[in-house]
Amino acid sequence: MLEFERTRLRNNGRDDLAEKVTRISESLGDGAGYDILSFENDGRERYVEVKTTSLGMHAPFLVSVNEVEFSEQHCEQYWLYRVFNVAKQPTLFVVRGSLRKCCLEPTQFRASVVRTETNDRTEWRGISATSERTSQEQNDGAEQETRASAAVELDQ
Repeated sequence: MLEFERTRLRNNGRDDLAEKVTRISESLGDGAGYDILSFENDGRERYVEVKTTSLGMHAPFLVSVNEVEFSEQHCEQYWLYRVFNVAKQPTLFVVRGSLRKCCLEPTQFRASVVRTETNDRTEWRGISATSERTSQEQNDGAEQETRASAAVELDQ
């Protein structure tokens, strides 16, 4: 798609801008919210997100929260290039503007485990583990041995 953008600009007489088209992941990493920095014929920036599949046009694809937010903040400059049937006959479908135009379905959650200790009990957000101390450990103030009542192994 990088060459596609360069060719589009060259065909419109903008060789100067074609030379500036950049794959952002190489310079800024994957968290930019788009894949390619390109340009409109008038020099305004065009942000291109590329999603490919060997399946058909209507096959679902994953987008990050960052991509959705960036597309909303830059909706006039944001372009989704959906390339489908890659293995057989690559075809391009283009959506301009916010990714919220697409049918978005939440598929992942961010989870974290938080440990808190009180007296003889260690608690984990969503998981509860009971600690048992020997009388010697209680008297010494030594490290406690913890046996989790849940059937999970937790790093201490």
